[in-house]
Amino acid sequence: MLPQLDGQVKLAAGWLIERCGLKGWRQGAFGVHSRQALVLVHFGGGDLAGLLAFSAAIAEHVHATFGITLEREPRQVHEVEA
Repeated sequence: MLPQLDGQVKLAAGWLIERCGLKGWRQGAFGVHSRQALVLVHFGGGDLAGLLAFSAAIAEHVHATFGITLEREPRQVHEVEA
């Protein structure tokens, strides 16, 4: 647990995800790596909306189990086509 200047606390998200039993969990085109809970795997055929929905489902599991809200890192950046 690492306190932040803004009053929030950083926790090991991988540990929380693993304790929810999500290591190796797969839903459609996406899954949680079987050995590293912070790594999301794309098995093909998915899109950005599906990836974001999958990561949201993981965050919902963590929140339901621990009452902790995860923040997505890294931040999502949209590129503008020229």
